Amino acid sequence: MTIQGPITRASNKVVNINELPDHFKKRQSQGKSIALIGGCFDILHLGHIELFRFAKEHADYLCIILDNDQTIRASKGESRPIFNEDIRANQMAELESIDLVAVSDIFLTFGNNNANQVWHDILYELRPEYHATNVGTDRFWQKKKGLCDSLNITFLGHQGKRPTSTSKIHAEILANF
Repeated sequence: MTIQGPITRASNKVVNINELPDHFKKRQSQGKSIALIGGCFDILHLGHIELFRFAKEHADYLCIILDNDQTIRASKGESRPIFNEDIRANQMAELESIDLVAVSDIFLTFGNNNANQVWHDILYELRPEYHATNVGTDRFWQKKKGLCDSLNITFLGHQGKRPTSTSKIHAEILANF
């Protein structure tokens, strides 16, 4: 069951994915660097916060692209996401380290070639200075690093101190309740 939330922007930090190129160009024309992180971020936990802080240490602005609900459901199962994309976007926007949040409008299945091509296209169009992920929990981090290398984008591989995963938290909740 997915917890539904309001389909409203609680913050001006939550933008439509199609607005990102203009936001990136504006900030980069001001000499600002941007880090980009993509993911589900379904049950927000300290491992996520550490990743966001790590990326923000390297860049002036941090942008999060959230996987949409359909992508998460297809990739992680019918019981996911726990929180819908509107709730997740608004939660992200409340974090001090995050400057922009957008929900992907593209349906993906994690790990397939289509996903790699979509991320290539996103990175190619937006041209962030940095792309970050937690190499301890992201099973696709090497593909992301390869994409960054091919596009001359600095890959930030964070090794989290707390190797927590939303999937593990979700499984623990289901097992105990």
